[in-house]
Amino acid sequence: MTTVLRGIFFVKFWETQGPKIRAQSPAGFISDEMFNSFDYKDIFPKDVLCSRIIKFMYNDLAVVGFPILISDLSKYEAERGVIRFNTCFVFNAESDTTLYECVIKKLAMSLVRMEHESSFISKLDELQMQSVIDRVYSGLTRDGFVHLVLPDSSSIALKPETKNPPRVKILLSQVPTLSCHPQNLVLGRWDLITVRVLKLINGSRSVKNIIDITEAEENLVLSCLQNLLHLKVVVMLPRFRYSDLYIVTSKFNEFMKDEEFQRTCIDFVSVNRGRNLTIETVSKVFSLISDNLPLKKIAREHCDLLDLRRLVLFSVQKGILRKLFKYPFLVSTSSFLEEIQKKVSEISSSRAYRESNNYENVTKCDPLRVPIIKSSSISTSNTSVSRQQQPLLPSPSPMAATSSNTLPRVHQKMKLPPSVIEEESLASMKENGRKAMQKAELALAKLKTKYFDGSHHTEELACLFDQNLAEFEDMLESSPDVIIYMK
Repeated sequence: MTTVLRGIFFVKFWETQGPKIRAQSPAGFISDEMFNSFDYKDIFPKDVLCSRIIKFMYNDLAVVGFPILISDLSKYEAERGVIRFNTCFVFNAESDTTLYECVIKKLAMSLVRMEHESSFISKLDELQMQSVIDRVYSGLTRDGFVHLVLPDSSSIALKPETKNPPRVKILLSQVPTLSCHPQNLVLGRWDLITVRVLKLINGSRSVKNIIDITEAEENLVLSCLQNLLHLKVVVMLPRFRYSDLYIVTSKFNEFMKDEEFQRTCIDFVSVNRGRNLTIETVSKVFSLISDNLPLKKIAREHCDLLDLRRLVLFSVQKGILRKLFKYPFLVSTSSFLEEIQKKVSEISSSRAYRESNNYENVTKCDPLRVPIIKSSSISTSNTSVSRQQQPLLPSPSPMAATSSNTLPRVHQKMKLPPSVIEEESLASMKENGRKAMQKAELALAKLKTKYFDGSHHTEELACLFDQNLAEFEDMLESSPDVIIYMK
């Protein structure tokens, strides 16, 4: 949506004469007939709406103003103690006027300041006001900004806001790649975490690998990459595997017509600086890729001329090729969730162990990172029973407190028979394990609706669940309850 500034006009209200245009640019843009057809309440609304952005539509135009009301009985006695004025900007009806709201407000507040300091509005010099409006309009329409000196010798800079593109979501499976030469980056200008991230970007490490190596918080690294992506220092590319499938996009036609584009590609992918590589060979490789020929076979046949991996990455970055991803969709939860839950149970039982008569619970979990068991123990450092002689007394759970078979809360220094402590510890472990499995089942139920809905591809899910991609895809493809489609 483009924002087109059509004109600016300044209106002052007199109690005896009413509202009148005292300056406008371009000259004659708002005729007296058009101005009289405006609703008076749109130009000068009620007092409670003054000093606010007011917008109204007129035919195919959008008029935006910032009405000002200044009250002073002694200063404006002839005007019944108030003075009203408004500086309105006129745009096309479909324009995004929010970008100019800061300009309109800043100009209006500058006029308020000049009125308080030198009575510029009450003793209005129409020639000076016309000069201000002309310079503001010409500067904004020609250069997109204006820096001018006001009649009171003060200066003001006006520039509309720029609409930033929407933030692109960064996936853990994506591979950041520098869009400029590393020697052009002055590392001394970046913060410490950005320097660490930039040094790790080599075109093959994924976002998850970088997070693991830096040992920094995930949100911090993602924010750093978002900043680098906004500054166009890096581009995010999908992971490259020789088993992947790609399709040729419509930009291939532009590539075949642009000789400079072709030379850039040949210089980047050639293994011998392009001495024997021709555009015919490159186009033949694109044809083989579009026919879904295995990339390993293509790489072996042309390994003496080009680097297929670099060709694919270059083509994906420039939009010539597009990678096909596998999107799993879970149609039934019965056997699929049973298989996952069985895996959860096996891992939890193999990791649960008893060490020095103290029962530890496993804090890490299955491949889906579902918390299995997490408990704590009460310290018994003040009791007469040593750690080597008796197990620690676990803290009673809320559910155990309501049971009729549960012992009442025991004072910390009270000694219990070893058999009682043993039974209570085992019961506590079973109860914690049961609760953990309930949490796992609930998490897996949420997992189905959140991730296996056909909107997340397997590379994203494998990184999210910390799984090997090939094994994860084999598990999904072997399940009868999962449908996988490519796009």
